[in-house]
Amino acid sequence: MFNKDKTELLLYPADSQYTSYIIPDSVTIIGESAFVGNETLQDITIGNNVTDIKQRAFDGCTALTDITFGSGLKNIGGEAFASCTALTEVVIPEGVTEIESCFQFCTNLKNITIPASLTKIWGTPFWCCTSLEKIIVDSDNTSYCSQDGVLFNKDKTELIAYPAGDDRTAYEIPDSVTKIDMFAFYNCSNLIEITIPNSVTYIDQGAFSGCSNLKNAIIPESVTYIGVGLFEDCNSLESVIVLNPDCEIDAYREGGEFTLPENSVIYGYSGSTTQEYVDFWNNDGSSPASSYTFVPIIAADTDTEYLKNSADTVKIHCEFALADFVSVAMDGETVDPSNYTLDDGSTILTFNPAYLDTLTVGDHTVALNYTDKTATSVLTIKAVQEETTVVPDEPTTDSNEQTTSNAETENTTGLNNVIGSAVNSATNNSTKSPSTGASYAGIAAAAGAAVLSGAALIFLKKKK
Repeated sequence: MFNKDKTELLLYPADSQYTSYIIPDSVTIIGESAFVGNETLQDITIGNNVTDIKQRAFDGCTALTDITFGSGLKNIGGEAFASCTALTEVVIPEGVTEIESCFQFCTNLKNITIPASLTKIWGTPFWCCTSLEKIIVDSDNTSYCSQDGVLFNKDKTELIAYPAGDDRTAYEIPDSVTKIDMFAFYNCSNLIEITIPNSVTYIDQGAFSGCSNLKNAIIPESVTYIGVGLFEDCNSLESVIVLNPDCEIDAYREGGEFTLPENSVIYGYSGSTTQEYVDFWNNDGSSPASSYTFVPIIAADTDTEYLKNSADTVKIHCEFALADFVSVAMDGETVDPSNYTLDDGSTILTFNPAYLDTLTVGDHTVALNYTDKTATSVLTIKAVQEETTVVPDEPTTDSNEQTTSNAETENTTGLNNVIGSAVNSATNNSTKSPSTGASYAGIAAAAGAAVLSGAALIFLKKKK
């Protein structure tokens, strides 16, 4: 059915048995819900005169596998191709300037290509596209770009959508990003680790919801706002660490939870908005009541660096009583007692050099486990510098031009900066500080150990 002059296609019979249809050249608009619910149509040809596809135009066309777009198309409305579950690939044609939540629930869609002409994406166009492996953006697009299949705005300050079908288990958000969009990682069930850099300030509603295998989350000190339902349906999540004591947790008094699994452990500072959040949800009178555990972040002192084959010892000093000490773990693995000694004076643990020489170069997380708490620190293993042989008759570098490593300085700005730097450096190896460069996996492993023992999580800083 059309309007009188056949410029708008109003309705295509839902029970039509045709598998192919060519839209007449007179049509400029495909009307709202025009083809909705047709389960027979397999391919559609959209003429060059069509400029607008209205919302839900092809919603629920479950047999549709091929779409031929015309060259005149400008706008694709909300849910225009929603639940077209047979679609596997879509190339949006050059000339389209706006799309709006148009491919939601296309569960077999694997690739989508965005043209240079697209200037505005409304809503969440790829929501519940659980097979989507990559989003491709034309390099000439001035509003958007993609990196490793992930959709960003052009300058990569805004992470818009991560493809839910990507098979990676870990992802480090680029340190250019300041905002993570609404439902950006929705249903990314393959991800176990997501590293958030210290550049991010704003995390929108439901950003990590449906990440069913996500184990731990560290929200850095830079984040000032967290949207509602951030971790909804993250059923494997064991702990969340919030490092900004003043972070705004949006509207939780009106029902906007993080939405964590029951018995989750949330780490934060005493008196912080995070503690206020936990206290509220554990005592709001709802049925069943929430059962979150709040654990305060505490600081202590340690050494942090070892040069391979130097025969030096590494001592860790912790303020907790030696009588309560249970074990020490390196990167989540319990260390055999033959590889360290213990002395009183609260707790003084000394690693044997022979054991340290077996560790790989890089950062390692040390966890001192006590009966009711766990203290963690980052130990950096450095390689021995090899001497450089100067070939005769070749110019040598002036000594004043040689690069020297800066002396390691103690972080005197408090635990906030220590942990914030640790999270940041985990995503940017080129700027990693030897004294605070913690890896996500290491911190998360320590958090996991603390969860298992019901213990406090204590981050250790460099000893004076």
